[in-house]
Amino acid sequence: MGNDVSLLANEDEDEANFIVPVLPKLPISFQDVDSLHASNANGPIARIPVEILAKIFHILCKDLSGERRWTYILEVCTYWRAVALATARLWTRISNDESHTRLKRSLLLSQQCPLHVVITPDGNITLGPFIKALLPYAHRIETVSAALFLSAALSKLITMLPNVRVVSIESKSTQLVFPFVHFTEAAVVQLRDTDVAFNSKNLKMLTTLSIVNPSGLPTLLNILSVIREAPALESLVLTGPMRGHAEGSVNVLPRTQPVRMCNLRSGILCTQAAFTSAFFTVFVVPASARIGIQVQAPKDRDEAGRNPFIRAFPDKSLLKNVGCLLHADRLLVDIKCEPGITCRDTKSGGAVGVYVVANDYPTAWKNVVNDILQAVELSELGQHITTLGLRGDKERALDLTSLFRALPNVHTLKIDAGNIDNVLTALSSIELFSEQENWLLCPNLRELELRDVDMDDEVITKISECFQIRSGLCGYDLGPALLYDPARVEVARPEFMGSVMNLLLKATR
Repeated sequence: MGNDVSLLANEDEDEANFIVPVLPKLPISFQDVDSLHASNANGPIARIPVEILAKIFHILCKDLSGERRWTYILEVCTYWRAVALATARLWTRISNDESHTRLKRSLLLSQQCPLHVVITPDGNITLGPFIKALLPYAHRIETVSAALFLSAALSKLITMLPNVRVVSIESKSTQLVFPFVHFTEAAVVQLRDTDVAFNSKNLKMLTTLSIVNPSGLPTLLNILSVIREAPALESLVLTGPMRGHAEGSVNVLPRTQPVRMCNLRSGILCTQAAFTSAFFTVFVVPASARIGIQVQAPKDRDEAGRNPFIRAFPDKSLLKNVGCLLHADRLLVDIKCEPGITCRDTKSGGAVGVYVVANDYPTAWKNVVNDILQAVELSELGQHITTLGLRGDKERALDLTSLFRALPNVHTLKIDAGNIDNVLTALSSIELFSEQENWLLCPNLRELELRDVDMDDEVITKISECFQIRSGLCGYDLGPALLYDPARVEVARPEFMGSVMNLLLKATR
């Protein structure tokens, strides 16, 4: 025991020996701290205007939303903390993955700013207490993003959303049914694996609708009931397999005129071709809209040989419903991993693209061009197209003669990563109409543009020979302009363009 006491005494003595020399220096240390505070008050951080610093914090808040790491700025310095606490829009994200204390703090500090509510299925606060805490602030809720398991949860959510403008709902188990009747003020609705109930309410504020349902799209009748009441709709996304038979859905629709989507700017339909065909039977898309269609090939054996490009469109009499399809003057043909065609109208700015999922393509690759050709002939595009673009596999040999024959008025041809031999072979071919008359494909061709095409002496010679043939058979000089991608030209060959131009000049004299 005595040894323990002596040990403690020795320790106290050691501490005293350390502290005593330091005591005279403490006032100087305090002065140093005061001077540091004074310098910080006039330092670079303190000189940043409050408005700019608040904007920086807001950007940081958006980048790290969901993790709340941005709240560490409260611990940097007194100035940053004061600015952050006084900036209401930093606290507008309200989530059930926070604690009750943080939830109350955010609701208080957000003042009167619109609230953005996020609901996760595994949040710290269960949905019932969370909604109860938000009810006094329901009039301020502007956006809601919720992942829900039960329809009862969606019903609870509806009670606090009178003025919501943006809604994002994801069903985490069985498909919930989204009732538009309770969201008449919403401008943006994004649904995932969520069905849509039949709607009879005016949705005049709705401008964006996205439905991504891997387990099946809503019925066309219910989709029609929504879009018919949304005259301001500008953007539409429908992704997922159709339920049942689309043709049967069309038969049960009211016998009325197709719904005109006058303000639509962009639309994406990613589903079976039968659904898109039925869609354009009941809806009219303006020529200025940009429409992207990705269709899956039919899996039924009796339908396996049908052309997916043609099946994506309605009957010929209703092709006028498909945006700018009948007025397009530019055609892009993709012969790559996902074959497709894109029609563009330079006057209206609209476009219609149809692509087929390659893995499900029902015919051999050699029939891709024929399928595209049939779609061109069905839509009677051939006479209007003046610019043709081709994108394809450099190694794939395809006969483009029939496609060029269907486009007699093309004056600009753009080749992107394609097999130039396919193009030159078709352009050099001569068709015999009578014993006295020979004719070339694309007789009005004036401009040839090459991008990502390997250029060497052999290719240059083939281009020259092609236009020599064309110049000799046409009643006028073609004078084509050859454009190219500079990235494909070897720097070590500065004579390249000179060789090309000399050969072309000889070919067109």
